[in-house]
Amino acid sequence: MKTAEKEKKLAQLEKKDRNCKSQIIQRMGDSHLEYAKDKENSYELWSSLCNVFLTQRYIKESLDLGLWFKKDEKESLLCYADADFGSEYDRKSISGLLMKVFGNIVYWVTKTQTLVALSSTKSEYIALAIAVSDLLWLKKLLEDFGISLSIPLKVSEDNQSCIHLLHKWEHRRLKHVDVKYNFVRDLTGKGVVEVKYFCTSEQVADILTKPLSSEQFLKLPLSLGLMQVKGVNTVLEEC
Repeated sequence: MKTAEKEKKLAQLEKKDRNCKSQIIQRMGDSHLEYAKDKENSYELWSSLCNVFLTQRYIKESLDLGLWFKKDEKESLLCYADADFGSEYDRKSISGLLMKVFGNIVYWVTKTQTLVALSSTKSEYIALAIAVSDLLWLKKLLEDFGISLSIPLKVSEDNQSCIHLLHKWEHRRLKHVDVKYNFVRDLTGKGVVEVKYFCTSEQVADILTKPLSSEQFLKLPLSLGLMQVKGVNTVLEEC
């Protein structure tokens, strides 16, 4: 009887969910119907729509922002890597990375990790591996342009446990980590890559992984080189 009651309640919940999803779709504009595709339940659909509306509002309110590129003699290539642990509805983490060439942002990525990380250290380790992989690609591209780069390549990471694993592997703790993510340890040992600790409050890649406090959200764009640009003439005058 208990099994039958559970199945009955589950069927009722599924029916309510279908009705809820149907009502949401009916109230959606034609331009947003594409976001209803492949959404299994009302929660996924509602979460997707919220992300779309928030993104559209942000774009509308930040049309006067632009990336400021300036001549700089700082690090020729610098990478920032970060992760937000278990933030998605399916408990997958989000990786965020960005790269600066001579102090200017030229490359950035926000990506949901393909597997569920069992700890924040593992999620950061995966994000670091993705960042280093893209870093090597950008290094090769810059060398093709005739730009010489100093070795080791520097990567900023705000998780000290993750950095510790690069120098002392804890097999019992992270033996389930896929082999493909461990190439970072090999590059670190060879001196090709140097991963340095960076305070979380100064980690600019943090803005790519999760919502931040208003204070932090207004602070980090300055480090990214974002500034208000009223028009092309304004920029030329400042030059």
